Amino acid sequence: MSLQEKQASIMGSSFYPGANHHIPRLQPGQQLRVEREPNNPYDANAISLHIFNQKLGHLPRGLAAEVAPLMDAGVTVNVTKSRDPRFETSGVVVVRWETPDEPPVVAGED
Repeated sequence: MSLQEKQASIMGSSFYPGANHHIPRLQPGQQLRVEREPNNPYDANAISLHIFNQKLGHLPRGLAAEVAPLMDAGVTVNVTKSRDPRFETSGVVVVRWETPDEPPVVAGED
């Protein structure tokens, strides 16, 4: 297995009343709930982020396009608040997932 990790900002929080109240109060390393939104009318790859019953926003579109097919295939994706002190009151998160190591390609095999 290969661990993948990317840092991103929570997007669209201004569309969710209360989100901008919760985001600056997230604790470093705090786990967020991740939900796929395949029926999202704006992005079929949408992945929303939640704390308690509050929707905070979504992963950025490009990262969601990378991660959504993995989630759909059963890969567990974890999102936590960044521990980097530079982002203490911001919506910067760390997205982690494991992907299976690809089998080696042997020359001459189809």
